[in-house]
Amino acid sequence: MEIGDKNGIADSLNYMGNVAFGLTDFKKAIILMNAAEKEFESLGAVLGVDDQKIKDQNIAKIREELTDEEFEKYSKEGMKITVEEAVQIAVSI
Repeated sequence: MEIGDKNGIADSLNYMGNVAFGLTDFKKAIILMNAAEKEFESLGAVLGVDDQKIKDQNIAKIREELTDEEFEKYSKEGMKITVEEAVQIAVSI
């Protein structure tokens, strides 16, 4: 399956990571934020300044809630999964 607006999808994945964070689902939050980061990198794009600030704040709080091992595991998972897999995680929130 080919997904269209990749920049919009990356933005949406990051947004859904923030939603998961707000729901204290830190596992899904970091997976989605990293999946979004991977997609932005593949496009040669970056988050906007305000979105990056929110992401950085949320990641700092997630690091406080998860063990180092959990944080690394879920971060790596987010960087490995496909966009389609990330979308499935996002819609499960």
